[in-house]
Amino acid sequence: MDRDEACRIVFDYLCLRHQPEKANVIFILGGSTFSPTEKAATLYKAGFAPAIAFTDVGGTFGPTNKVQTIDWYRENLLELGIPRTTMVWAPLSHNTLEEARVAIPFLREMAIDPRKVLLVARPIHQRRAWATFQKQWPRIKFVSCPADEPFDLTETSRLLAELDRLEKYASAGDLLPQIIPPEVQAAREVLARAQ
Repeated sequence: MDRDEACRIVFDYLCLRHQPEKANVIFILGGSTFSPTEKAATLYKAGFAPAIAFTDVGGTFGPTNKVQTIDWYRENLLELGIPRTTMVWAPLSHNTLEEARVAIPFLREMAIDPRKVLLVARPIHQRRAWATFQKQWPRIKFVSCPADEPFDLTETSRLLAELDRLEKYASAGDLLPQIIPPEVQAAREVLARAQ
């Protein structure tokens, strides 16, 4: 297997995708692009949920222009035609685990019943996001709806880092353990050698 194929295999594994379902809210995780807000807007306009929420201030993979992610996301959603009245946000988190821990209490405080939540993140972050939220709130159904973002070969180191985080954070008890299939492990080895 060559490097490009290995990247694709790992990317496809990390991009955990469920069929969208009607839910109580769409929750957008912090990231460095507008692709999650674009996906959330698409889901909202298709009638999958009546509200969109986000709590990320900015962390490792947030915007680099010194703007808080919540402000960045809010302005983009408004530009995409999402009514301000359907959005709830607060500066509560700096990373995925914090987002998972604060999201549900925040939603309840905002009078949103979070029995079923559509989770939207960048594809490369989606599996870890879902596994973290599902571990923190096992009685809530989280539906994994990754952003529609093209595969980017320049993110090889991020692909490897995400696999490492899945294992490290599962060992710490922060997310549901994920089985990494043999073909993904083989692809990981190809990418590690190419670094």
